[in-house]
Amino acid sequence: MLAEAALLDACARTSDVFRRHPNVYSNVLSEPQARHGMVDPYFIWWKKRQVSIADSAKSTPNGLVAYFDIRQFYDSVPHTLTSSAWANHCETGQLAHKWRTLGDKLIADYQQIKPGNTGLVAGPMFAHVLGNLILREVDNFLSATFPGSYFRYVDDIALVLNTRSIERATEVIRHALPLGLRLHEDKTLGLDTADWIRITQSFPNETGTYFWAKLIGGIKYFLAARSNQAPVLRRILADNGFRIPIRDYSTSVGEIPYLQRLSARFRERWLSNHTFPQTPNDLLELAKIARHELQIRFERFTEEPPQQGMLRKFQLQKIRYTATRLLYLGDPVRLPKIEAAIESTIEMSDISAIYKSLRTGDVSELLSYSSSVAQSAAQLLATDPKPLRCNVTSWRPELEAAWAVLNMNGIQFTADASSPPETPLVNFSTQSRNASTSDPYFEEVFALARGTTIKHETLLRTAFDYEEEHVLDAIRSLRSSS
Repeated sequence: MLAEAALLDACARTSDVFRRHPNVYSNVLSEPQARHGMVDPYFIWWKKRQVSIADSAKSTPNGLVAYFDIRQFYDSVPHTLTSSAWANHCETGQLAHKWRTLGDKLIADYQQIKPGNTGLVAGPMFAHVLGNLILREVDNFLSATFPGSYFRYVDDIALVLNTRSIERATEVIRHALPLGLRLHEDKTLGLDTADWIRITQSFPNETGTYFWAKLIGGIKYFLAARSNQAPVLRRILADNGFRIPIRDYSTSVGEIPYLQRLSARFRERWLSNHTFPQTPNDLLELAKIARHELQIRFERFTEEPPQQGMLRKFQLQKIRYTATRLLYLGDPVRLPKIEAAIESTIEMSDISAIYKSLRTGDVSELLSYSSSVAQSAAQLLATDPKPLRCNVTSWRPELEAAWAVLNMNGIQFTADASSPPETPLVNFSTQSRNASTSDPYFEEVFALARGTTIKHETLLRTAFDYEEEHVLDAIRSLRSSS
């Protein structure tokens, strides 16, 4: 993890060839001075892409917005294409030899996970950056062929066409893709630009984003001003059936860059006579309003007749937006009804599994999904201290990874719950929870780490048990170069 972060930082600092292509909106390397991580939050760039498509659609009033999907992109990438894309960009960007060989090592590790001659693992962030490099020539060609009208997000391509015919665009993309990659033509969708603009512009009001943003913004402002009342706020929200991870927000508001941004937004809203919550009960009222508004919208969206094509895509986006926020806000009594409304929709199966785990207290089915789904569920499950059940008879690697994520998030299991066999990952998750914070060496590590970019306490807890002096040397080096 530390090596990957260092490599991405080196790429971002070394050359623009590793950075964002102007028409790509996913897995964007952060600016070197950023404090939020090595890659920008995905939702920022997803929203920017929607705005860019809308601007292009407005200039093409009688056109068509067409969506194309690369079939099983990560699983289909030839190993030779991954290695050559990395080597070519290292050469063009004049990346230092040590960083290039580190990238070679990580790629070799990925290819051990994907046997045969194809496949790129979809978990590590460096792998996602490699995905952008692999498609860089495609981006260059299609952005030149469709100037101002080409927009890519991972393996999802959008074009704004001035003609109703998708066939020519399909043929152009098909020939632009490197050997081994193909379009999933069953997923090619189109929508008139006028309809696309109307639907996307109405999305915030229809889904109630205002109520969610007002609640979460209010919590952050309140905790920044009255952090000592976090336990009271947590109890009041929990007593009323809300599952909002106050602990996570308490951590984020303690960071200086966050407080600086918060102060700027506070001044802006103060000048506009915005009222800030002063007590936990003020936030409780905001939470109740957000719950009511999002519940109404969810019920309306799920009762609408099913759509087809691009209209279905937008319909599912609205359902997913409200359903995910109701995971945090929904009345516990109504959770089974929400789950029932989405459980037959295949695109919502991961959200449905989280609802089921909340309802039943059993994570057996949840573990079948990715570790990122387990991470999302862990924030919710951790708000209830009751131990969870787990009944797995055959442990596959993806189940072990999901279990380890829950374990590292402090999720407690019942005494009779099944647990995975000992593997390095499982041991890592268990050891990081059991590490003693009273160990003198541990205290020295954290004393040194304060003031650096290292924030991953779980990683440090485990790391100091292995290469003690190496950890200390690395932190000292960070301190001296900060």
